[in-house]
Amino acid sequence: MTTEEYEKTKDMLTAWANYNSYVRQYKYEIDENIKLSKALEKNREDVDCYIDEDIRETTNNALEYCKSRIKKLDTIVRETAKFKELMDSIVDGLNILDKNLLVARYIKKQDWDTMATFWPCEISSRQIQRIHRSLLDNILQKYEELSSKK
Repeated sequence: MTTEEYEKTKDMLTAWANYNSYVRQYKYEIDENIKLSKALEKNREDVDCYIDEDIRETTNNALEYCKSRIKKLDTIVRETAKFKELMDSIVDGLNILDKNLLVARYIKKQDWDTMATFWPCEISSRQIQRIHRSLLDNILQKYEELSSKK
């Protein structure tokens, strides 16, 4: 596993662990853009017909931007949900110790030494790091397999 693949897999697991906060943020942005576009629509309808052409054009441009941003964010939310589903299927296929390692590292954000103290048997933080690296390699392989099928 190259350094780039290692970092990519860590980023994927971080995204998997932070899925709910990402989706919450995207949905908040969608709601804000919807509110803004409604305000712009109302502003455009309420504007006097003698208003400056530049202001009308700016309002129309802002409205178009809001609509395109909403579509883009909606697409991101759907793709993120597909990614989460794929990662969940990979993680569900792991044994309990591997799952616990991922939860401790990416969701609870524990360091290696803390993780070693909660392991069910005597193990060093260096051994956990090796297990983690091989686990990342397996996850990347499974991810690439499943991604190519879809």
